[in-house]
Amino acid sequence: MESQTTRATAVRQALARRARTAYTPPELQVLTQYVLGHLTQQQANEQLRTLGLTLTLASSAASPQPA
Repeated sequence: MESQTTRATAVRQALARRARTAYTPPELQVLTQYVLGHLTQQQANEQLRTLGLTLTLASSAASPQPA
């Protein structure tokens, strides 16, 4: 299981990569729930896929990527 620090780092990296295009409130809600540990990566991906994103593991951190 990933630590909250790992989850937060992954989301920060993802937000930085997509800085030119703002995340929508539903995307941010899912990412927040993932960082806080309320969702597993699989659960987050299930919700993010409906929004056109996927969390993928890259260099020990998860990053949302276009689906």
